[in-house]
Amino acid sequence: MQKFARFVIRRRWFVLAGWLVFIVAVQGLLSGLGGSQYKDDFKLPHTETETVSRLLTASGLASANGASGTMVIHAKSGTVADFAGTVQPALQRLCTANLGIASVNSPYGQISCAQGGTSGGGTGKQALISKDQTIAVVDINWTAAQPTISQITDTHNALKGLSSGPLQVEFTGNAFQALAAPSGGVPPEVI
Repeated sequence: MQKFARFVIRRRWFVLAGWLVFIVAVQGLLSGLGGSQYKDDFKLPHTETETVSRLLTASGLASANGASGTMVIHAKSGTVADFAGTVQPALQRLCTANLGIASVNSPYGQISCAQGGTSGGGTGKQALISKDQTIAVVDINWTAAQPTISQITDTHNALKGLSSGPLQVEFTGNAFQALAAPSGGVPPEVI
């Protein structure tokens, strides 16, 4: 071990150059493995997830296999019920906008895009509304497990216009993570 330590200290610039070449080579190899062909698909054969996916598809619930995102609405004045006339029509328009939306579940009722954007009726789920009636969540479900970036962006753009002085609209969930602002700066590998 002493011989190795002496070699590393005497030839430290060669060792440093060797490590840099190794890091660059590994990064190049790893970027070539995935690339544009990388898929984040949970339908691996012979797994419980794949079995559930097949059962949902066979029973006519294939849209339950898709990605989902959440829109959070906050009534800065009044309650979320005061904005039903604004929010619900915007949610129904998602079905006719060719965005790949399967269904929307909101405190104002459920919308099934398979039925042409018709509301499932009812007053919605109280579990989607906070106790003080000022915050609610809207679950948006796509038909595809991996909706395109343009579908997600267009959905976001169609709904962000709801945000006004008395109503705040924010987005979260797996689908909307694709819209996260890219982190700038220097990649840690360079440092």
